[in-house]
Formats: sequence, C-alpha cells, structure tokens
Amino acid sequence: MTETKNNPTRRILVIDDNQAIHQDFRKIFKPGLVSSAKLRLLESTLFRPSFAPQERPVFEIDSAFQGQEGLAMVCRAVEEGRPYMMAFVDVRMPPGWDGVETTGKIWEHYPDLQVVICTAYSDYSLEEMIDKLGHSDRLVILKKPFDNIEVQQLANALTEKWQLLQQAKCKMDDLENAVAARSEELKAANEKLHESEKMEAIGQLAGGVAHDFNNLLTVICCHTQLMLDAEGLTPKLLASVRQIATAADRAAELTRQLLAYARRGVLQPREVNLDELINRLIKMLEGVLGEKIALQIQCAQPSLSIKADEAMVEQIILNFALNGRDAMPQGGQLIIRTAAVVVKTDDVRRNAEARTERFVCLSVTDTGCGIAPEILPRIFEPFFTTKDVGKGTGLGLATTYGMVQLHHGWIEVESTVGQGTTFKVFLPASYSGDKKPSEPSSPRTTKHCHETVLFVEDEPTLRELGRLVLEQYGYRVLEAEAGGQALEVWKEKASKIDLLLTDMVMPGGLNGQELATKLRADKPSLKIIYTSGHSTHLLGKDSGLQVGLNFLPKPYNPQSLAATVRRCLDSQPLPALNAPSEQQALRVASAAANGEPDASAHIHSGPG
Repeated sequence: MTETKNNPTRRILVIDDNQAIHQDFRKIFKPGLVSSAKLRLLESTLFRPSFAPQERPVFEIDSAFQGQEGLAMVCRAVEEGRPYMMAFVDVRMPPGWDGVETTGKIWEHYPDLQVVICTAYSDYSLEEMIDKLGHSDRLVILKKPFDNIEVQQLANALTEKWQLLQQAKCKMDDLENAVAARSEELKAANEKLHESEKMEAIGQLAGGVAHDFNNLLTVICCHTQLMLDAEGLTPKLLASVRQIATAADRAAELTRQLLAYARRGVLQPREVNLDELINRLIKMLEGVLGEKIALQIQCAQPSLSIKADEAMVEQIILNFALNGRDAMPQGGQLIIRTAAVVVKTDDVRRNAEARTERFVCLSVTDTGCGIAPEILPRIFEPFFTTKDVGKGTGLGLATTYGMVQLHHGWIEVESTVGQGTTFKVFLPASYSGDKKPSEPSSPRTTKHCHETVLFVEDEPTLRELGRLVLEQYGYRVLEAEAGGQALEVWKEKASKIDLLLTDMVMPGGLNGQELATKLRADKPSLKIIYTSGHSTHLLGKDSGLQVGLNFLPKPYNPQSLAATVRRCLDSQPLPALNAPSEQQALRVASAAANGEPDASAHIHSGPG
C-alpha cells in the first residue's frame, strides 16, 4: 500500500470528454479561501473547546478525456507505486468507450479502484449498469446534476475506504505469511517426529537382534578361547580356530554398533574437556585421513567441557572423519570446530530434538562431494550405504546417531552436492567439574579359587559354559535357570554362596534385580554381578552398575568372566539395585509388551 493516513495526499482521476467538467472538479477540490487557523477556530467554537480536528486531506486531481486514456493512466500509476484511489467517470464519452465499459476495463487491471459513474440515466438505466458491471461495493452512481458538497463527501468517504482496504490487505498478507511460516515449521516438526519414530522402531529391532546375537556370540567366543588355551592342537586346526575367533570378534563389534545405534550401549560418563580430547586425536586423524586431506582444528576459547563417555565421543569424531575422507577421494579439507551455544525457543521450533539449554556444538565439515537431497533422510539408517559392496557396513553414521542420542544430544546436517557436508553434534555442556572415575584394578587371576558362585541364567548353553569356565578357575558353581529356582537353591545353601551372578531378565516373574534384592536382604555380605545382552540404556546415571566390577556385558570371554568375578569378590560389597517402583514396573511391562529385550534395564534405580 502506497497512500496511507500518514500521507494525506489522495489521488483522484476524472475521466470525462468535456474540458469544463474537469475545471469544475478542480474548483470543488480547491482549498477554501478561509485560512486553516480560522477554520479550526470556528470548528472549536461550534463543537467543543477540546475539539481537535484532523488534518484535512489534500486531493491530487488528474484528467483523462477518453476511456482508453483513463485506463492507460490507471495502469501507469499502479506500475509507479502511486495508484489512484478513486475515479469520477462520465457515462457518455463519444467516440470511444462509454463510462460503463471504461469502468469494466479498468477493474480488469486494478479492481481496488473506487468508481463514481456520473449519469443522467439517459444512456443506461440503473438496472442496465448493474447488469453490465455486477453488484460491487466499489461502485457509486452519482446522478447529474450533483452538488459540490455531495462530491466532496464521496471523495472523502471513498478514498478513506480505499485506504482501509489497503491496510486490511496488508494485515491479511502478514497473517497469511505468518500462517505459511508456521505451517512450514509444523510440517518440518512433523517430518522430524516421523523420522524420529522410524529411527526408534529400527533401533528397537536392531537392539533385539543384537541382544540375541550376543547370547550366541558369548558361547562362540568362550568356547573358541577355551580351544585356543588347550594344548595339543595341530597348526592347521589352531589356524582354523583363530579364524573363528577373529570372525566372532568382528561379529561382536557389529552387535556393539547395533546396540549403540539402538541407544543401548554401555555409557560411562564423566566430565570431558572436548578441546583436549580433539587435540589428542590429531595424530590418529591425520593418519586416517591421509596426505591428500588437510585437517584443521578450530576450538573455542576458553575450552569447553561436556558430560560424556570419552570413548564414545572419540568414536563419534572418528566416524565423521572417516565419512568425510570417503567423500573426498581426490583430497580436500576436514575442519573440526567447537563452540558454546545457547539453544532458544525459536531453535526448538525448528528442531523437535532441540532443548532450551546450554550446549556444546561439535561440528565436522568436509569439502567433499556432498549428499544428495533424496539420500539425506536415510543416512542414519543402519546398513544403509552408498558405497560399493564390501567397502562399508552402513553402521558408521547409524552408530554415531545412537551414541549422540545416548548423551541426550542431537545431530544436524547441512550438505550441498559438489561442495561438502557439515555435521553438527549438540551435547549438553558440563560445569560440574566431575573427575574421571578410577578404573577397576586388575584382579589376581588364579585357578585355585575356592568361593561358591550361584549362576542364574535362563539360556542353557550360557549356563553350562559359565559353569565350565568358573570351575576351571576352582570356583564351586551352583546353577539355576530362573529366579524361583535360584530361591530354592538359596534356601538350601545360602551359607555357602559367596557371589550371585545373574542375568538381568529371566522367565518366571522374578528378574535379576528383584532376585538380588531378596538375597541381599537375607545376606548383606553377598557379592552381586549382573549380566545382560545389552546395557541398561534407560537406567539412571546413579544406577551403581560398573562394568568390570558388578556388571558384565555380553558377549564376554572366559578371561573377562573370571576377572570380573575375582574383582567383585575382592572388593567391598556394592548395594543391590533397588527394587523397581510401581511406575518403573509399568515402564518395564510396557517395554516387554513391545517386544523389547531385557525390559528390566529400563528401571531407574537408586544408588547402587
């Protein structure tokens, strides 16, 4: 809108073939002889002392003598951004268009123009004009001869109406733009939610598969190691067993990546100085990237800290570096940056995973081939890869996604084909000054142990394997396939049992956590080790589970089983995990109903 109340000049076009009519209109709109000051004094006297008259509008009058000329002037005024607000149009203008036809042509190009048709009804009746132009709130018919005051009132009212119409249009445009922008935000949020739900479903499937594989791999790894430790193997047979062990290790690594993607990896958080961590990785990264790729490190000052699992953060950086290397076969640049960011409400609207909090942004940028828009939504799916067969598992970015989710962060990706890609990882900033927890001390390994272990495992092959390994080290092993059977064994031999080694989830309605609570209540000195096919990804940070001390993740080998048992027996007894609350039990039941393995791992327990 060009003309507003802030600009009192109002443009009027008079279209009439009679020169005298144009002069009459100019006289009507010519400023009066009475001075403005005197006029305001008279108005104040007539109305009230506090009367404050508004500034009178100034009319700018232009003339056209034929309809075609009038249409051209209207179009030109619109192009210049100074449109006419209204027009007085004579109904008869020979030899060209008449007033009705002129009005119709003008409205085709500029429908907002307010039109007054001046007529004596000698050419058209009112019904005929309405029939040709239709009913319109932009049309007023003025019967000749007309009064000067009548013309002034029409000009004031219709130009004011035009201004209000333009203001309403601007408001409507603003509203439509706001609605469109909000609709785009909601669409993006819904797409992000759909993507998150899809990734969660894939993660549950991947976690379930990895859990079952871990049980099988534990048997394979342990028996392979037992064969390697045995004497008398021929060189050919020994080489074959080593190949089996190597393949089992690779399979175990794949399941670990699946668990990381499913957000069920083993998380050991502490305060990590991100800048120091990156600087320690420089040599390794340069070796991985090769001579063709230049590595740049741009760390924020002062240095930034996060509460994270250091090994996982290193793996995240390495995965992005490997991804960037593969995108730059001819060489290029890889830039790693850190920055402190404060996520605001507007950022949360654009990204459903974001939260209003202080974060550290770790970004990795490559100058490679970029990622095509149709591929971008799938890059975090497990086993999805654009590499040739045998050149990638498709788990690198999927694993990274899961590890970032484990840290309650998120990833944003910006990519342009032919220019490169930037991955931005947002992790919660840390200011707690937590120190690195001490590593469990190496236990004494001896095959002359004498303690008694109650081994509770519902998988028969694992139970038999565990008994075999522990008996080789001299332990006495009592077996139970479920919590109920373990209680029966406990009743008979509680005084002889030194350690409970139990799976987290077992059939029969009594899980490992509940079993440990019952037995520890009866014997406070009892040592406890929990084992699971995947870690407790929803367990609280104060759960008390410590890998290598009272938690043994599958798959494990004979040495790690023996070392964990020995270390636990030689340490002070840790409290058993608290029994689940009613709300936590409902969460476990819901997870189990959804087919999620090790549902008890969802229980948030208190200290220990």
